[in-house]
Amino acid sequence: MDLIDKNIEEITELVTPSSIIKKLDNKTMETINIYRQDIINVLNNRDNRLVVIVGPCSIHDVSVALEYANFIKENKEKYKNLILVMRTYLAKPRTTIGWKGYLYDPDLNETNDLNLGIIKSRFILEEIAKKGVACSMEHLDNFTPQYFDDLLSWSAIGARSVESQIHRELSSGVSCPVGMKNTTSSDVTIAAQAIISASKPHVFLGCNKDGKISKVKTKGNKNCHIILRGGNKGPNYSEEDISETENILRNLSLNDKIMIDCSHANSNKDYKQQINVVNSVAEQICNGNQSIFGVMIESNIKEGKQNISDNMTYGVSITDSCVDLVGTIEMLDILSLCVSKKRKFDQI
Repeated sequence: MDLIDKNIEEITELVTPSSIIKKLDNKTMETINIYRQDIINVLNNRDNRLVVIVGPCSIHDVSVALEYANFIKENKEKYKNLILVMRTYLAKPRTTIGWKGYLYDPDLNETNDLNLGIIKSRFILEEIAKKGVACSMEHLDNFTPQYFDDLLSWSAIGARSVESQIHRELSSGVSCPVGMKNTTSSDVTIAAQAIISASKPHVFLGCNKDGKISKVKTKGNKNCHIILRGGNKGPNYSEEDISETENILRNLSLNDKIMIDCSHANSNKDYKQQINVVNSVAEQICNGNQSIFGVMIESNIKEGKQNISDNMTYGVSITDSCVDLVGTIEMLDILSLCVSKKRKFDQI
């Protein structure tokens, strides 16, 4: 009698990282590394720019993703006092069930062609990076970093994963800065504990570039930080919330730099309210706040969201609702102006 795989329908071998990763050109590698170092410098008070993680809630269309990357590329010079990083999210955590992202289901039809998803996701990230635009992802497992880690300038651990030992171990070996979100229950201390854990060396099960299950031993990631995204108790981007988070971080001897997610519970799940969060953040920075170093904005070519269908509107999200490019520019203008004012304030 067979006692294993009772609930397994199918196991399919995947393409290996080494089979699809081709050496990046020197210019692209340099750009990725510069963005990583720029963010690290902001985290360590060596750069007074503001980090802005901006882009679609999730990528589901190659053309839309590349058009959005062009939007960021075209605006980099305009917003020199902002470090623009594109949200290139290819996998989505789900509270219950739902579309898990382009990586898992690139055809949007529940066929879950993971091999195709890996190959096409790699292509998207490469094309965006070649444009000189920084990429970012949320990490959901121990294996995908081997496919994409070389292309990322920043990454995140989500509210549903931040308490997981697996994700903390994973973060300890990721090559770029990692943001830890507070939990959906609004707990900031758990995210702070994740930062401590990720900063230390770990040993865990993963895979190597040839796709073989391997023992992974990490050095620890010293460039992790907190992300406030609100939670069941409501938004947490007010001055009082920021001060409370600063105290939690300092009491644990952690870097007190804070990123604010303008979406999710901080916007009460209303994409149009993201500008309210941006205005509050800008005011706090202009008033001399030293800990807020970045924001996250969910943005797409067109506003709102839509369901997956045979007749979808180009440039509209199929997961969380997003602001459009006009709304994005409005928020970037506000943030850029506040950073300029803060620089003058610091020089007085």
